[in-house]
Amino acid sequence: MEHTIPVERPWTPQMVIGYLYSTSFAARPLFGNRLDEFQERALSLLTDHDDAGVLIEHARFDVLLARRP
Repeated sequence: MEHTIPVERPWTPQMVIGYLYSTSFAARPLFGNRLDEFQERALSLLTDHDDAGVLIEHARFDVLLARRP
């Protein structure tokens, strides 16, 4: 049996930046002395695409339920 569960998550630009900093590919130490530049440019880009300060992530979870005979 297969189920699809749609999910919409609201994010602020600051929440996206915070999430990125929590990952191994965008952790703060990786930016060295360019951390402020990254944050300014990322916030500018995200703000250009937000709607009243909110970005909506559209995702879905596909769940497959099965058992062996």
